[in-house]
This record gives sequence, structure tokens and C-alpha cells, in this order.
Amino acid sequence: MSSWKNAHKAHQKPHRERHQPEARKHLGHLEKKKDYRLRADDYNQKKSELQYLHKKALDRNPDEFYYHMVNSETNSDGTHVDKAKRKQLTPEQILLMQTQDFKYIANRRNVEAKKIARCKERNKAYKELEQRRVREKKLSTLQRKMEIKRALQDKTRTIKSRIKPESKDEAPVYEWKWERKR
Repeated sequence: MSSWKNAHKAHQKPHRERHQPEARKHLGHLEKKKDYRLRADDYNQKKSELQYLHKKALDRNPDEFYYHMVNSETNSDGTHVDKAKRKQLTPEQILLMQTQDFKYIANRRNVEAKKIARCKERNKAYKELEQRRVREKKLSTLQRKMEIKRALQDKTRTIKSRIKPESKDEAPVYEWKWERKR
């Protein structure tokens, strides 16, 4: 008997939800059941998440402490961020740090150059020699970049023009205004 009912229902028009009448357009979109289901599912998911977090907060150990708790704070939107470092460096301190970096790179470059010379003397493996040459070339490029950076920070020297921009493998090339030595 039910199969006859189902066969009869196959020719019926499908039930559709009504649209918002013209007179009520000013009230906005008329929510359909599928819209309600999405909204309800979202609400329930957020509600269960809040319940989980609330339970987790109740189960928390009050004696628990991490040092990062001291060094971080929350924004107005509730996200955790590290506290800004209050330490300000003077230009002299920055220059000193950069010169120390420069000296370290120059030292490493010299060490690599000496190892290359030793590898040539001992006629060691070609692969190691090539690796050391590549490393020395990178350090040399980095040293030149730091020299240019320090020269650009120097207020007594003025730039005439930039001849070549900086690339991954080469330092930038600048043309400096000529100054008479006293």
C-alpha cells in the first residue's frame, strides 16, 4: 500500500519555502530552514567550545606558572603577544654591534681562505675544496654588503648615484661624491 502512496507522491510538486513578500522587503532577508540550520549548528558548536574552555579553566591548577606569563600580555582583541622590549639602543651601540659583526665575518672569511690554501697544498678532495670556495665567496659578499651598509650610515660621505642594485650574490655598487682630503 505504501508503495502506491510513494508512486503517487512522485508526480507531486516539490514543496518550496516562500520568499519574502514585497511588503516586508524592508525587514530584510527571510530566513529559510537551511539558513536556520547553519546558524543553529554554528551557535551550538561555539557554545560547546565555550563549555569546554570553561571546564578546562575550572580544572586548571592555580599554582601553575610559566615565565612566559610574565613576558606576554593580551591585546584588546584577546590574542597573546610578547611584551615589547623596552631597551632602546643608542646609535653608538648599534654601530659597535655592526662593527663586531663585520669583524666576525672578516675573521671567518680569513679562516676559510686559509683552509682553501691548505686544501690546495695537500691536494685534498676536489669537492671539499669547491665547497670551501663557495663558502668563502658568500662570506666575501656578505663582508662587502656590510661595508657598504656602514658607509651608507656614515653622515660625512655623500652618495652620487647607485650604479648596481644589491642582489643575492653581489653587494650593491655606489658612486660616491669626490671629497678633497685635507
